Amino acid sequence: MEPKTAKARSTRARLLREAAQLFSVKGYFHTTVDDVMARAGLTKGGFYAHFDSKEALARAVIDHATTLWMEKVASHVAKFPDPREQLREVLEG
Repeated sequence: MEPKTAKARSTRARLLREAAQLFSVKGYFHTTVDDVMARAGLTKGGFYAHFDSKEALARAVIDHATTLWMEKVASHVAKFPDPREQLREVLEG
């Protein structure tokens, strides 16, 4: 669920960014909710206002990264009018 206010969207984005960084450095199992809260400068209430659990946060991190990647690929292949060229770019690029 997308947050309604700009402040909530900013907080959620910060949580996603910091969690992604921690997961990539420490791994999912060695990263705690407390680690994420400390990096994001939030309290438990701030964290749990956006996510029910560390697992929900990890899913959101993956979903967000996937969306960004798909947008980047779509933007890149849109430069090629022929669908075969687009496919070639995805497979070889």
